Amino acid sequence: MTDGMITAIISAGSGLFGTVIGGLISYFTVSAQKNKERESELRSISKGVGAELKAYVDLVTLRDHTAAIKIIIGQLELGHDVKLSGLASSSGTIRDFFPVFFANIGKIGGLEDDIEDLAKFHTQLAGVYATLTKVANGAFDGSPIGTKINLLETEIALWENTLTLGRSAAADLLSKKR
Repeated sequence: MTDGMITAIISAGSGLFGTVIGGLISYFTVSAQKNKERESELRSISKGVGAELKAYVDLVTLRDHTAAIKIIIGQLELGHDVKLSGLASSSGTIRDFFPVFFANIGKIGGLEDDIEDLAKFHTQLAGVYATLTKVANGAFDGSPIGTKINLLETEIALWENTLTLGRSAAADLLSKKR
């Protein structure tokens, strides 16, 4: 081999080595940047969903919807056959109350450890909401008094558990530093 050929091989090897190293640096830099962006996005979702959830739980706690239901239970226990369709129901949907959650539904799984209470909260809320919609529409008006009492007591217990899950999920979501 001639000196010119060795120089050309060294130059080509140096260029190839530099290209490979530069490519690796670029790849890892872009990957790190994407990870930071993803973490930032998840932190924003966590804070937004947490704040939304806390606001909802605080609002319904202040309104104390269970107080009216407990009064109805008291009337039923006295033997008064109260029509349950007199209970007011919300005109909105669950989606209306949680716009941040539903706008990011495809990314909620990225919240990892925080998702269990959040999923249970939304599932139980949907169950309470469905039952109360049926109640307001008169589905249980013709039921025996004992059935009405049992239904309302069960829904109060489920509602209180749902709010406990909501408080827990909101606290977890808002406390994460990610």
